[in-house]
Amino acid sequence: MLQLFLKEEHHLRVLRLIPNVIRLQKMLTKTFGRKLDRTEGAVLTIEKIKQQMDHGGTLNEFKEYLDSYTEAWEAVRQSLETY
Repeated sequence: MLQLFLKEEHHLRVLRLIPNVIRLQKMLTKTFGRKLDRTEGAVLTIEKIKQQMDHGGTLNEFKEYLDSYTEAWEAVRQSLETY
């Protein structure tokens, strides 16, 4: 049992990031809602979103949530490639 836990421990650590990932999703939904069409979404960058968040005063929160998302993605990305 311990061996299985240790084998999957890096995936279990990612669970602590889920609340911030959900907050990021809610923040983006609140900011953009259904206002983006496919063309706008194709040219939207993280930098443009940061500028928009800076004007709204939520840049620090956005950065924290984005960092959590990035950390979670990097932790599971390799596993997904071999899944």
